[in-house]
Amino acid sequence: MDIYAADSDDSNEKAEDTSVLRWVSTTVAEVYVFLAVLIYMGNHPENRMEDHWIDDTKVDAGFDTPNLE
Repeated sequence: MDIYAADSDDSNEKAEDTSVLRWVSTTVAEVYVFLAVLIYMGNHPENRMEDHWIDDTKVDAGFDTPNLE
C-alpha cells in the first residue's frame, strides 16, 4: 500500500470520530431568503459590506419591515 492510501485511511478514521455537527438539510424557505438577500444587496450597494447590517432606523429599506424585537 502506498503512503497516500495509508494517509487517506487514517484521515477517514479520524473524520468518523470527530464531534462535528451533523448536516441539516436546507429548506425551500431558507433558499428563498438567501436569494432575497443576494438580490437586495445587489440592488442596494453600500460603501462597506458591514453597512448592510447597520442598526439605523433612519435608513429607508424601500418597503415596510416588521418589528422583530
